Amino acid sequence: MARNVYSVCFLILFLKMWATNFRQGLASTRAQSRTKEDYGLLMEKRDVSEEEKQDELRWKRQVLNDLENIPISLLIYLFSNYVSVQQHAHMCNIVTICIFTFSRIAFTICYAYAWQPFRSIFYIIGQLCTLTAGITAVQQAFKYS
Repeated sequence: MARNVYSVCFLILFLKMWATNFRQGLASTRAQSRTKEDYGLLMEKRDVSEEEKQDELRWKRQVLNDLENIPISLLIYLFSNYVSVQQHAHMCNIVTICIFTFSRIAFTICYAYAWQPFRSIFYIIGQLCTLTAGITAVQQAFKYS
């Protein structure tokens, strides 16, 4: 069962990162900050509003946050699943990866709309889930090595 849940969560997080990257590209296009060769046939240079610049910056930070947090968290979850031999450890990993997945999606939505303190709350929830998986991995690795 853990593999099924992990597979679904990994796919959801991949699609979430893909959508975030796509949205960041759209914000870059609107802010006229694409590379020089992107202009000409389909796009013309124009004046850019401060709101468009801020939107681009917000989405770039969101993409960077995903790149800083999601890959390492998924590695921790994989390792925790690999070393876990007890049923309660597997269940702990399943619950935490589901909460982590939900919290990353909620974090992205809150980041996009600048909803504080909810953005920080969902970030902390995701980090605590990853920490829990890491502690579970260490506990299982030492208990059964």
